[in-house]
Amino acid sequence: MKKWLGRLGLIFFGVIFALLMLEILLRLMPGFLPPNLQLALRVRDTVAQRSHLFYQDPELGRVLKPDMDAEVAMQGDYIFHVQTSDLGLGGPGFRDHDVQAPAYAVAIGDSFTYGLGVEEPETWVARLQASLGKEVANLGQPGIGPVREARIYQKYGRPLQPQVVLWMVVTNDLEDAMVFNGFGRPGQEPDLLDKVFDALRPWSRLALILEFSMGRGPFAWAEGYEIRQMDGEPFFFQPGFIACNIDLDDPYIEKGWWISRNALAEAAASAHQDGSRFVLILAPPRERVYIHLLTDDPENAPYNTDALFARYKALGDELGFEVLDLTGPFVEAAKSGEALYFPRDGHWNAAGHALVARELADYLSK
Repeated sequence: MKKWLGRLGLIFFGVIFALLMLEILLRLMPGFLPPNLQLALRVRDTVAQRSHLFYQDPELGRVLKPDMDAEVAMQGDYIFHVQTSDLGLGGPGFRDHDVQAPAYAVAIGDSFTYGLGVEEPETWVARLQASLGKEVANLGQPGIGPVREARIYQKYGRPLQPQVVLWMVVTNDLEDAMVFNGFGRPGQEPDLLDKVFDALRPWSRLALILEFSMGRGPFAWAEGYEIRQMDGEPFFFQPGFIACNIDLDDPYIEKGWWISRNALAEAAASAHQDGSRFVLILAPPRERVYIHLLTDDPENAPYNTDALFARYKALGDELGFEVLDLTGPFVEAAKSGEALYFPRDGHWNAAGHALVARELADYLSK
């Protein structure tokens, strides 16, 4: 019996040692993993590194801290700088400073407005301000959706007495609306395996990879990545993820549309009441912009945003606000070979922000 127990003990410690060595190997040499999983791990690491920049606001949820001066890592091993101020309004941190009322415009939106990945002068908001020579306040917050955007506008945008409200829409807004309102997708009760992975996931990459290989867990979405070459560099696309976010035949997404619609309607009504011009900006995802690289049948691709954007345009006609669709200018620039997004991240690079600023400056000047 002692011999058998000794052998079992050796086997147990041998297995533990092997798993520990594999865990260390995954951290030191992640390059042998599939590219999509490498990207997912980088997303996990960079998001974790940003967590200290946020706090939990009772009305707005997770928002940036005010009075920060920090360096933030992005996928691809590069860094951008973030400085925030509460703009004298006593709220969360915004990526702007020295804003005086009345402002010419306020920019409302998520990380595309905030300018994730680029320096503050490179954001479309700062470029637009420089181009017009008028104050444009950046009230963008990473990771928020239409309900929280409406609250930010009401509490922090309206006191700035803007002539123009620039509200940017992105494709994950419908799901963000559902999540913030407490309508997470229905799912099964977690089983024992779910609970084991939940316990291991925060510290074990091996557990994440095993979970991924079983088609479950938070990295399951990474399976849908497609890679295309642009200027000799791999660019990552996620058409399946975009298709799910805009599938208006899905009752979950359709409900998100109505939550978003009501938030927009309330904000537009307030803007009109204040005598402000309300402009809804439709920001196409990279999968729509570079759709010519992903399919030979763009019109029928499930990640084509034209149908969703048509709904927003109809809503503008219904409620009497302006809608600016950036799809055309972005597609035109993309077909000329210009890279407008980061290779491993779906946000605009400096060139993308510059294009938005040019289009908006031209539109507002007219």
